[in-house]
Amino acid sequence: MSCSCLTSSRFSALTRANSAGSEPFGSAQLTEPLNLHAVRKKPQPQGKRTLIHNVFIYTADEANTTIANGWLLVHDKRIVALGDASQLPLDYDVSIDGQGKLMLPGLINPHWHESFVAPNFESPDDSHLEPTPYSNGGDIQVLGSMFGFISTVGDKLTLEEGLAIARWSMWTQLRSGTTALGDVGSANKADAMALAAIDLGMRLRVSRWGSDIMLEANKSTQTYIADTAAQTADWLELIETWNNHSSGLVGAMPSVMGAFGSSDKQLEALASIAQQYDVPYATHLAPLKHERLEVERVLDAHLSLDLMKWVCSRINSWRCTQHMQATKNINALSRQVSICVIRQPTTAC
Repeated sequence: MSCSCLTSSRFSALTRANSAGSEPFGSAQLTEPLNLHAVRKKPQPQGKRTLIHNVFIYTADEANTTIANGWLLVHDKRIVALGDASQLPLDYDVSIDGQGKLMLPGLINPHWHESFVAPNFESPDDSHLEPTPYSNGGDIQVLGSMFGFISTVGDKLTLEEGLAIARWSMWTQLRSGTTALGDVGSANKADAMALAAIDLGMRLRVSRWGSDIMLEANKSTQTYIADTAAQTADWLELIETWNNHSSGLVGAMPSVMGAFGSSDKQLEALASIAQQYDVPYATHLAPLKHERLEVERVLDAHLSLDLMKWVCSRINSWRCTQHMQATKNINALSRQVSICVIRQPTTAC
């Protein structure tokens, strides 16, 4: 499978859009010539105290509180106070007149894939539609191969390419009101997405997608398509670099495509990392009818819902279907590897 959707002309247009004005191409954080290590460790400057006034505030609290003529004070990228016009603060560095506009908390997208350069052959007008590997219960073999490929796309991009793409893609989320993203595995570099989040002032739980096996239709054993140890090392580097970043905007977590794309060894590593670093993880839980059938056929595994307690305490983003029964390609509850296909709706957690 090849990735042909990011043509040279499309990339050129994208870089021009991201480099318009006085801001240099790529991340403004990269004052050292593409010295990513220095950027990762750079102390973050203390922010000014910014007062936004003359706004209609919807707080989204349990009481649905609104403030018709309100103000909000931000210090060092944090909201520190809000109130009505009768209590306007005097200690601030910058004042912004909201001109009576609506102010509300930013939206959170907990299940997001940056996939601007992922294979996509659909037309904008939905013409020439054909069944995809996701339809009719899912073609597990094709999907396993595809997800294995997508997990390598970031390695094919330079940091500058990944950064231009990430800033554009994440800006489209920001302009729709989304200020926090949960990356559940993307066709980009994790470093690029983390830097883009800092540039845009967005919150991001960045991830790297693990997928080390696929289930072939005519085989009774799993086929390895990636180096499990290398993907585990990627997770460790990601978390040690970006989790609890000094910007206050970026965290990190491991993610896997799903039950049919990861070996027992990879899932054991996922559980160990999540516990050791006290981070969440992300995956898809049985989005497809045929997933359960293939996992049972090839991996011959059944697991009760006893793992759900661990799943619910750790998982960051998931999808599932109500008609699925519990199953998993690992044979010991004591290992506490918690990717499973469940019978219950997502509200179970």
